[in-house]
Amino acid sequence: MPKRELEHEKNMHEGHRDRLLNLVYECGLDKVSRIQQMEFILFYLFPRGDTNPLAHRLLDKFENVSNSMNASLGELTSVYGIGKRTSMYMKMFPEIVHLYTSELLGDRIDLNKIYSMCDYCEDLARIDNTEGLYIIALTATGKRIRTARLAKGPFNYVNISVEAIANFIFSTKPAFLIMVHNHPGGLARASESDLTGHKHVSRLIRLHNSKLAEHVIVGENGIYSLNKMRYYRSYVIDGQNIKNTSVFGN
Repeated sequence: MPKRELEHEKNMHEGHRDRLLNLVYECGLDKVSRIQQMEFILFYLFPRGDTNPLAHRLLDKFENVSNSMNASLGELTSVYGIGKRTSMYMKMFPEIVHLYTSELLGDRIDLNKIYSMCDYCEDLARIDNTEGLYIIALTATGKRIRTARLAKGPFNYVNISVEAIANFIFSTKPAFLIMVHNHPGGLARASESDLTGHKHVSRLIRLHNSKLAEHVIVGENGIYSLNKMRYYRSYVIDGQNIKNTSVFGN
């Protein structure tokens, strides 16, 4: 391609990026079309060039941004123009949003109050479509010091790193700790392995001179406390899951 045409194409793409940036900045990402949303996100991954064709291919396969981010590495790399490195970066976008929202909420609420703690734990674990195990360090008054994820994907409590827990406690010096894990697509019901794991983790924490103030499971039907052995929140009333009950019908 002649140099003049290359310069024209470069200026055309840069002008498009500037216009879309201004549009998103002024109106919000939720106010633009799906193709514009996807293009805008791809700008971060591809600093130069035309991302419109790739945005169309992703939407043709996954329909929207969230489905694209939740797709597996194999599904993403099956799209022409998406390599392994790019797909890994794409899957990190939800992690960035998750970090921002959980820290923002955690700095504003009193985790010493059960209702506030449940709000935070839901925000922390509900969005995950895979199992996750989180640990939250608190001051004596319930102020959050730091949150960390100890495991992602199917995990076994006995394989949780003793060193990771020790380092977390050493770096945060908490008065109390809260553990959170989720059952994505399942019930917030404690299995035998959950109960065994709860004892295992509690013992590890005590050995490092801290206290497990709470350990909750976030599931489809509510939030269950392994410390209290009861539901803090239940989305089941009269045997029906209220999360699946129609607002407008019977």
